Amino acid sequence: MNRISMLAIAPYEGMRLALMDAAQKRPEIALTVYVGDLEEGAYIARTIEPGKYDVILSRGGTAEMIRDATHLPVVEIALSVYDILRAIRLVQNFTERHAIVGFPSITTVARLLQDLIKSDIEIVTIHSPEQAASVLHELKEKSYRMVIGDMVTSRLAKEAGMNSVLLTSGTESIDNAFDQAMEQFRLAAELKQHNEQLKQVIANTPILMAAFDSQNTLLIDNLKGAREYLLPILKRELATRPDMADYSFIKKNKDMGQQFIIETKRTAYESTGLCTTFFISSQGLDEQSGIDYLSKTDAQDEHLKSFYTIGLKSDLIHKQVERYHCVDLPLVVTGERGTGRDSLAVMLYLQSDCVNHPMMIVDCETAKEKGWRYLLENHQSPLSSTGHMVVFKNCQCLSAVLSQQLFDFVEETNAARRNKLLFAFTLSPEGEMDNRLYHCLMEHATSLKIMLPPLRDSMSEVHNLISLCISSLNVTLGKQIIGMEESAVKLIQAFSWTENYAQLKRVIMQVMLLCNKNIIDEQELRSVLAQEALLTEEAHVPSTLLAPGATLDTITKSIVKLILAQEEGNQTKAAQRLGISRSTLWRMLK
Repeated sequence: MNRISMLAIAPYEGMRLALMDAAQKRPEIALTVYVGDLEEGAYIARTIEPGKYDVILSRGGTAEMIRDATHLPVVEIALSVYDILRAIRLVQNFTERHAIVGFPSITTVARLLQDLIKSDIEIVTIHSPEQAASVLHELKEKSYRMVIGDMVTSRLAKEAGMNSVLLTSGTESIDNAFDQAMEQFRLAAELKQHNEQLKQVIANTPILMAAFDSQNTLLIDNLKGAREYLLPILKRELATRPDMADYSFIKKNKDMGQQFIIETKRTAYESTGLCTTFFISSQGLDEQSGIDYLSKTDAQDEHLKSFYTIGLKSDLIHKQVERYHCVDLPLVVTGERGTGRDSLAVMLYLQSDCVNHPMMIVDCETAKEKGWRYLLENHQSPLSSTGHMVVFKNCQCLSAVLSQQLFDFVEETNAARRNKLLFAFTLSPEGEMDNRLYHCLMEHATSLKIMLPPLRDSMSEVHNLISLCISSLNVTLGKQIIGMEESAVKLIQAFSWTENYAQLKRVIMQVMLLCNKNIIDEQELRSVLAQEALLTEEAHVPSTLLAPGATLDTITKSIVKLILAQEEGNQTKAAQRLGISRSTLWRMLK
């Protein structure tokens, strides 16, 4: 660290000598000392050469006046309890009445000490020399003959014909002031360094950015044509998430046809507060069909709500997870529907070194041609970058041609060495998998594999599962349910969970919505399970779908019910999958 140039303005000669003596023991300090009290000290501060000093030290009322006279940081040499105690002990044998008179920095400490030592000494606070003269006159009229105070009080007391004891600053007070000054100097140096770094970032960054100070005032931006849209969003983020650490989020603007990935960097300074910088990259929405992003903050929220970790308790899975973080290999995750593949991906993302970038999620079931072109050909694609996590879900839906193209790209570009790649496949209840990408990853590449167990294999943990699920849903639903009757737990154990953990969570949520007590009983659960059994039955291809004599209306209605059941009753998602409006879907169900 460079030497700090300090100016000390001492109210009396003895302090000047003490300051010089203390500074000789600290080679990192270059100290200049003047003697001046109150207005004289403020005058010295106003007339110093600009840029000559880093910080000013003074005491009491003089320090207060100097703060109003200069823009330099002012560190007060505060009187310690020991300083005041020494003065009180010095006059304890004085037989006539005496008092402590001083500015708040003196009297605040004196009152604290008065309570501790059970002293009845008079303590009077002043805020100006004029007030001090008036107070001393009143004390003299009341037969006070001795005053303990600072330089101005002592001088005025002597002029009024009273005895005085000057409060002097001990070496511990001076050393503490030096330490405070050094800390302020360090913070100022850091702030200057960060400002220089920020200027370099702004000058060299190829992406959009905007920076705000601690009062959420815009300092600088290069948002250009996107300013009208982005600036209100950034200000709203600052207002709604004032205490958040670094995080990322996504905004889509259909009118502009753009998706903005916004990364937030926050730096706290003790002297100036929090500085927030947003870095924004944009991509065309037409390139993003079937591709989504999950920020670190959203991933943390999802992980908190998840209870799938019970299914991940096996030693083998834990070893595979640890291995995944240690090597640059793609991970293949298989499991039946509802076994928590998405939750595992979120957990791995949060444990990885990729959390500085949003996790990319490619839905192979819905991704369109433009999305795949962006992914495999665009230089801004995370697959072409480094340090990202990319999750391919529903890989079993990929055609043989696209499977081969994706596998070849990963192999030829070493994408798995530069990023964390996860390929998720949904198994049938029979555990079958007939997909070219799966076989390529398993047979022609070095890949790790995790097979997530179905719920039926975790029934030994059913009580823990239920407790975790209820705890999570209590937060979501605003309930205070504490458990489930044992007879209801037996119903859970006996049920056929074809959709595994996702289905269990759905059932418990339905029961909790109906429950008006603190414990879920058997009757409520039995009713919901009966409905769930019907829903599960409809979620599979109905036996009447292609039955001889089935009409077109019957077949259409069956298909609509099938899709609606797969989307867990969400009519909007079902309509989107079918390519129809919600009103058309409603008419088909009538």
